[in-house]
Amino acid sequence: MVALWAFRLGGFLLYRIQKTGRDQRFDAWRNSFWLLGRFWVLQAIIAWIVLLPLLLALDKANVELGILSILGILVWAFGLIIEAVADLQ
Repeated sequence: MVALWAFRLGGFLLYRIQKTGRDQRFDAWRNSFWLLGRFWVLQAIIAWIVLLPLLLALDKANVELGILSILGILVWAFGLIIEAVADLQ
C-alpha cells in the first residue's frame, strides 16, 4: 500500500513538472539554502513518522488480516482515491 501510494504521488508530481516545466512550490525558496533545506528536512521527518507504523508491522511475524485490518485497507483506499481526485482537480 505504501509503494502504491508513493508511485501514485511520484507519478503525479512528475506529470505536473513535465506539464509546467518546474515545481512552483520552490520558486520563492530557490535562492535561500536555509529555506529550501528546512523544507527538505521537515519532509524527511514527516516521511520517517509516516513510515514508522509500516516498520513496526513488518517487524511482527505471523500477522493475520482481521476485520480491523480490512477496515484499515478500505479507509486507506478511500483516502487514496480522494487524494488522486483532488490532485487532478
